[in-house]
Amino acid sequence: MLPAWVVPPLAEIEDVFWMARAARESSTQSVRIEARGAAVTWVLGGGAAPVTGKMDMPVTWGLASAELWAALMVCDRGCCPRLPGEELCAAWGVRYVPPVVGVSLAVGDGVARALGWLLGSPGLEEPPLRLPRRDGDGRVLTAEELYADALAHSPQRFRSQEARLELSRWAQDEAGFSAAAAEWIEVTKQRAARGRTHPGSLGPPLRCES
Repeated sequence: MLPAWVVPPLAEIEDVFWMARAARESSTQSVRIEARGAAVTWVLGGGAAPVTGKMDMPVTWGLASAELWAALMVCDRGCCPRLPGEELCAAWGVRYVPPVVGVSLAVGDGVARALGWLLGSPGLEEPPLRLPRRDGDGRVLTAEELYADALAHSPQRFRSQEARLELSRWAQDEAGFSAAAAEWIEVTKQRAARGRTHPGSLGPPLRCES
């Protein structure tokens, strides 16, 4: 179940979830990527909080904010409020739990990027993973569509021939990545449907909380 406080669109959250799952199954897995997937999975109702180990459900805005604070403390990011955790958690209406001893910087960074994105936190609004570019119906966009869209939104940026050649190269790269990423996601979904995925997979399509 997708909590009502989550900011990004459902389609992007599904792509992050499945791309992190795919990376976890590959031989090139990254601790940061796995941590981002774990944060999304926790918010959607699967597993423990990745930094504090909390098992509270459902994940409210306050719980997610407290977990983000804990992740930022692990990272010691300058954007994190320098207030005692107990006071912050009391203000958010949740119990204070410090980060689990031994949580690495890579895990803290991955969780912070994912939760900051889900919460729409200033400075962390970008998706935690590079995602395939799709239209409103979920179809992967072509290079021609990406080129035309960028040109329509910022015509002044691409007046010169050199700028348009650079835009064309960007569109080709993005379209190629998007097609490959979308295929990677579909293969991972098929493996999950056959039971060839790690424990904790959500399985059914995600639903929005009203």
